[in-house]
Amino acid sequence: MSEFLVEVDADGDAGRLRWGEQEVDLATLSRAVSLASDDALVGRGLRRLQVELPAWDAPARTALHRAGFRLEGRLRSVIERPRASTTTCSSTRGSPWTPSTARTAIRGCWTRSCPRSG
Repeated sequence: MSEFLVEVDADGDAGRLRWGEQEVDLATLSRAVSLASDDALVGRGLRRLQVELPAWDAPARTALHRAGFRLEGRLRSVIERPRASTTTCSSTRGSPWTPSTARTAIRGCWTRSCPRSG
């Protein structure tokens, strides 16, 4: 078994789970996410945890699912690309137009909540 560092940033009764790029097996990743989220919700008394990760990160999605998180939604953002000088065309209004100057990055927003009694 290898080591994997997971951090929790708390703000009031909510927190954000995060980790840096590290190479570990799925079992270690699942255990680290589960232990960190249990500690945050039970030990620290947080009511909600959130994780944002790229949509293509299948091992992290699996680990979050196993730890009781659910996919709440998808976040989209635009990433600018450098403009290619050789593909600039003129539109009818005279302003330059460059195809494919931006692309969309999609991240999943995963949450886990701790129900409070009474």
